[in-house]
Amino acid sequence: MTISDWRKKIDEIDTVLLQLLNLRTEFAVEVARLKEEEGLSLCAPEREQKVIAGMKNLNDGPLDGEAVTRIFRAIMDESRRIQEIHAGEGSTGERGSNTKQPERRPSKLRTSRRYGTAVEP
Repeated sequence: MTISDWRKKIDEIDTVLLQLLNLRTEFAVEVARLKEEEGLSLCAPEREQKVIAGMKNLNDGPLDGEAVTRIFRAIMDESRRIQEIHAGEGSTGERGSNTKQPERRPSKLRTSRRYGTAVEP
């Protein structure tokens, strides 16, 4: 295979990764909504450590443990950031100062279910 062939495969994987990361984030926003209803904190360090440890245990490489930790830490940090943006949606109070809130697109959770087939070629 040529470099171009390998890059095409990488681009396809990147597309699937983006779809899965967005789906994961939609789920995290729903978890945040439920936590808010129950008066729980968004931050759950024990859960985050458990996720990272689990991913490191599943990892067969070539990523090393440090890379897995950094990647999943970044994913969870971004999930928490998005959860905070969506926190309190529907309330009448102001949610930020000069921070422009991203436009919220309709959720695809009920219609897509792509996560079951997203990694098929």
